[in-house]
Amino acid sequence: MKKLVVSIALLFISSTSALFAAPVDLIKGSSILHSRYGYNWQSFNFDIRVDNLAYDKKVSIHYRDSDGIWYDRPAVFAGSIDNSQELWQAGWERVTSSPYEKKEPLELEYVIKYEVDGTTYWDNNDGQNYRLFVGEGEQITTPVYADFSVASKPSVYNYNGQETKVPGSFRVSLFLQNLGYAKEVKIHYSYDNWATTYVGDAVFQAQRYLGYASIHYPNDYGTEYWAFTTRGDEAQDSSATQVDYAISYTVNGETYWDNNFGNNYQVPVQ
Repeated sequence: MKKLVVSIALLFISSTSALFAAPVDLIKGSSILHSRYGYNWQSFNFDIRVDNLAYDKKVSIHYRDSDGIWYDRPAVFAGSIDNSQELWQAGWERVTSSPYEKKEPLELEYVIKYEVDGTTYWDNNDGQNYRLFVGEGEQITTPVYADFSVASKPSVYNYNGQETKVPGSFRVSLFLQNLGYAKEVKIHYSYDNWATTYVGDAVFQAQRYLGYASIHYPNDYGTEYWAFTTRGDEAQDSSATQVDYAISYTVNGETYWDNNFGNNYQVPVQ
């Protein structure tokens, strides 16, 4: 982990319009199989970017079910990206085995449907439709995409009169497209609004547990899962309230960024 005493907030700002030219785009889709106590189920989750063309709008996953019929699953507004773009999310579960019913897991064929101002826009993967294989985890359409982050203050844990000091920490996990064997994945982060910037190396994760599922990487979509954790001195400031960060991914001589669409990610220190 390296410490840079410079402000690089402006470096992280990029044009989202250069990344997304269409009114609607899939960012991430996932299909995961879970099993517990004799129940088996499949969960689907999606992140979608849309241009904010009007206040009233409808975003949905248009998919083919096992009966061959196409259905719509509604997405919900998850937040504004900037004044002109929004993030929407959709998700549902499909029980495949229980004491009451049994279904085959679904290989999902789907497209993104965006209805606004009397017009319907589609993201159909350049006419090929999207497909999620059974239980294969996440498919992303950008080179790198953040998954999860959390920051905690240092604390003292008291159990039966025994005090244990718990160090402060900051953790980020992310997805990336496997574009080459040799790659470098770094987390650029700051505890003081970029007055001081730290850079840490993320590490490839061959497996992770999510809910009641175990997922292996890289998966059939070429998606890899990486993670970074620090418990360094910068994480031990009990007065810190927020960590700002962005992700860089260097492969084949190119560097790709996930900087939350030019806004950088912000994580409360709790």
